[in-house]
Order: sequence, then C-alpha cells, then structure tokens
Amino acid sequence: MRFVGNPGTGKTTVARILGQMLKERGILRKGVFFEYEGVDLIAKYVGHTAPKVAQICQDAYGSVLFIDEAYALADTDENRAASFISEALNTLLSEMENHRDDMVVIMAGYKNEIDDLMRSNPGLVQRMPYEINFPTIPGNSFPRSSLRRPGRTSSSERIH
Repeated sequence: MRFVGNPGTGKTTVARILGQMLKERGILRKGVFFEYEGVDLIAKYVGHTAPKVAQICQDAYGSVLFIDEAYALADTDENRAASFISEALNTLLSEMENHRDDMVVIMAGYKNEIDDLMRSNPGLVQRMPYEINFPTIPGNSFPRSSLRRPGRTSSSERIH
C-alpha cells in the first residue's frame, strides 16, 4: 500500500490505526507498528543490506511495516548507492511476496517521488497496487467553533 501526501497530513497516524484494525479483525497476528525511513533499509557496507532488510521484515511479521520517505529507495542514475538500493528493494519484494498474508507494508512520501519509486521497479506496483492520497488541509479551513467535547452543547465547552 502507498500513502502519498505532504508531511503532517496523517499518513503515519492512519497507518497505526490500520494496524490496530487489522489485528482486531484477525487479519494480522500482532498488529504492531514498525516505522522506518527509506534510508534505514540501506546498510553501510556491501552485503549487509539484504540481511538488514530481512531482519526488519522478520520483526514486522504479523504487523505493519511503515516506510516513510520510501522514495529514498528509488534506483535512479543520480543515486550513487544504486547497488545498495537494488539489494534493499529486491529483499523487500521477496519478503513481501513470501509473507504477503502475514505482513502489511506501507510506503509513504510525496506523490511524485513515490511515483518515481514505483516506476523504478515494476515489482513494486504489482505488490503495492493500492494508493491513498492524503490531501493537505489548510490550518484554518476547519471551523474551530464546530469542535465540541462529546456530550457538551454549551459554547463555553468549545475546544480552543
């Protein structure tokens, strides 16, 4: 699954809630939330990336693996660490395929960058066909006067 949008739009919060919901419905065994950034999946030394990604995934079995700023895993010509990135993505894809009934992977980030990531590896689109767009809501567009504490009707009970 892909969550796309600007920072502060609720992607992480929704992913946490989704994990809890899937646990309550018996879809996930644990429903724990594991949060990483894309760069966290890339090791410093050759040959260390695959075991690192495999361990991150093993920890997330039965749970949600949330990868924020996932576009750091885009294998582009400009990226000097392309072999490390390729190793990370290939391992992640293998884990996603082999444990598709026991782990939910959510990649999050800006729309255009996530689209670039999807184009960089066709296997990602097949394994992550769902995209949820989180629009930016301007701070003043939601009327504060409509926010009241549950069960209260007095104007003095409005949340400020």
